[in-house]
Amino acid sequence: MLYAVADVVDRSLARKNARELATLLGARSSSQQRNVVGEPTCPYKVRLNTDAFWFGVGVSDASYVVAGNWRGTFGNEGCFGASLKTLRPGMSLRLEGASRELGVPVYVANHAQAPKIAAALCSPTCRPIIQQIQWSALKTMFLSPVQIHAIGDFRTSEQCAIQVTVLRDLLLAFSSSRNA
Repeated sequence: MLYAVADVVDRSLARKNARELATLLGARSSSQQRNVVGEPTCPYKVRLNTDAFWFGVGVSDASYVVAGNWRGTFGNEGCFGASLKTLRPGMSLRLEGASRELGVPVYVANHAQAPKIAAALCSPTCRPIIQQIQWSALKTMFLSPVQIHAIGDFRTSEQCAIQVTVLRDLLLAFSSSRNA
């Protein structure tokens, strides 16, 4: 069995960050007791669910983790996805055209996915949202029509609130591509 060893986190600063973020987003913060291997320890969470997605952000003293998952049943809707900015295991094919157009590296798993992903990411709906992302604060991001997962540096509550809102908007826009 694999266990995650919790990072050393300033819990009082993490609580302050979560409360400020929740206030800015019009939500509530609560404690969270899970540690995920490969992710920063986030002792607090802020939920921003929609009708279509479970959506939330884990908050730490120095990091945040955005996670959004589709509430529907999974068929082949999530059969394509992309890693933006950094490589992700199994996603080593760089989409040069989309990367140039968006100004951030875009990686996919195989050539068959490339045209659909490039079209969705560079669409008039998604491209302006992607251009609002503060990439310097974001470490990793995975996006599919049914899921988003991103890890970023918590700089200020205001910056994080903007980033979380943009990522949520991107998930909602990109999810519409599953029907395209």
